[in-house]
Amino acid sequence: MQMQTLLRILIFLPLLIVGCNNASSDKSAEEKTAEAVPESEQVISTVHDFLAWYKTNYKSVNGFDLVPRTENDSSQYRVSMEECGKMIEKLRASGFFTKNALDGLQAYFVQCDENMLKAKQNDGPPEGLDGDLVLCTQEIEESLSKIEAAEYKDISIDGTSAKVTVQLIYDLPVKLQKEGDAWKIAKICRIGS
Repeated sequence: MQMQTLLRILIFLPLLIVGCNNASSDKSAEEKTAEAVPESEQVISTVHDFLAWYKTNYKSVNGFDLVPRTENDSSQYRVSMEECGKMIEKLRASGFFTKNALDGLQAYFVQCDENMLKAKQNDGPPEGLDGDLVLCTQEIEESLSKIEAAEYKDISIDGTSAKVTVQLIYDLPVKLQKEGDAWKIAKICRIGS
């Protein structure tokens, strides 16, 4: 009886060892496959994921009163840096942008305020803030509706920098920067420098 048990162990032990080795080899292959995703696919995935996030969060990102006005207000337009800061923080929290991109948006808000002061603007759409700052359009509903079917073209990668054009109802150029293992948006419309 002991001999039969020992014989079974000797027969099944090599099979068990081979099976375990194959399982660890398969895991390594899966890990290698995940690491081997082409850079171009990572770039497209980052932009696609951001656009999907933006579509979902559009109202909360754009719900800030960047140029506060009251009814019958004829005073000179001014950009509310506090409201701009809230918008920038919402974009930062998404995790899709480089610090420099959001610093560029802050600089854009400052420039818009300076331009309004120089022009003494007090009516009409606020100069520089009259369209969507992310998608560069005034046809926002139509643009948001095209995100799932967007085409990605003219992809170029140079080390840790990348460019891609997103075709919605128009071509939208996007620049990305690699930070660690992740691609982040460095410029899209008014965001970035």
